[in-house]
Amino acid sequence: MVLALVLAGVRVAAAQPTCSTANRVEAVRLARQAKEALDEKRYDQALRDLDAADARCPMAEFRHARGCVQEAAGALAEALSSFQACAEEADDEGLRAECRRRAAALGERLRPPAAQPAGVVPGPVAKPTPAAPAEPARTAPPPGPQPGPVAPPPSEHRTLWNWVGVGASVVLIGTGAGFLGQYGRDRADARGAEYYPDGSIKREADRVPPTNAVVGGVCAGLGAAALVTSLVLWPKASAPGSAVRGPRPAISLAPVPGGGVVTFAAGW
Repeated sequence: MVLALVLAGVRVAAAQPTCSTANRVEAVRLARQAKEALDEKRYDQALRDLDAADARCPMAEFRHARGCVQEAAGALAEALSSFQACAEEADDEGLRAECRRRAAALGERLRPPAAQPAGVVPGPVAKPTPAAPAEPARTAPPPGPQPGPVAPPPSEHRTLWNWVGVGASVVLIGTGAGFLGQYGRDRADARGAEYYPDGSIKREADRVPPTNAVVGGVCAGLGAAALVTSLVLWPKASAPGSAVRGPRPAISLAPVPGGGVVTFAAGW
């Protein structure tokens, strides 16, 4: 745009022999003044200076410069008229091609949009609905009896008798240890035999009966067996009502003929 104004000033000074010297000098001054107004975006002043320069020396360059200023100011229709006049009047082929190109570009910008056919109202574009995933084909079960649901494994049978057995075993082991301890103390307190100087016996040695040792050993053994039964065997017994049946050891407290208080038996 600025280049066009500069060229206009040069051409005014060197061409158009019909212009007087005074008019050419004034046209050059007005063209430079229009360039300064254009750089400062004073479009109205730039157009007035170009019109005054064109009145003194009519030239196609001034039409081109006028179209550039009008396009910069936003007056596209006026700029189109100026470029069309430049394309018709310019003697220079390069300037004529430039004016035609600028006019064609403005004509595209000013062309109205294509009208819709009568009676057709554009509606919203429907979004495609995603298709639902297809269900897999179900196969008919084969004829004959079908297997039923798999039963869960039976849970371990844990009852209060487990803890009763543990308590009983502790009591038995403690009782057995007491009897064995008493037997040991009796042996330690027993006195040996006494003899006269001539070798005859004065007093026989104290005899410690093995009753406490036997009872203590039996109680300790039964207590150990009860402990193993309560902690190992009973938890593995089947639960009440389950299809799996197994042995259920039992321990009972009852007088025992000949002494003792515990009997141990395995039941079902």
